[in-house]
Amino acid sequence: MLKALWARLRDQKGFTLVETLVVVTIIGVLASVAVAGVGTTTGDSKTSACRSNVATLQAASDAYYAKNGAYAAGTTATAAIDNLVTAKLLRTAPTGDTTFTYSATTGAFSASC
Repeated sequence: MLKALWARLRDQKGFTLVETLVVVTIIGVLASVAVAGVGTTTGDSKTSACRSNVATLQAASDAYYAKNGAYAAGTTATAAIDNLVTAKLLRTAPTGDTTFTYSATTGAFSASC
């Protein structure tokens, strides 16, 4: 009986420890490549959002000028953005950690993206 059980166990197919370790190593390498790719994508999306915010602010500033004949008053970007929101040219002020600069003479917004 013991010989029959031993023979049955020897005939079983399966993976060896070395094969399993190779597969786990490959999966680990693929996972690290995927994580690195996601980190780059996040940085690119923040840059894209920053540029989009600057373009939106500039369009609102130009619309303010077309409507009022002068650019939004304000010595800081925050004050100018508040004026654009008050004039209903922006729904809300842009959020995030981007610092905008504003020129009241040209109505130009900029940021370091």
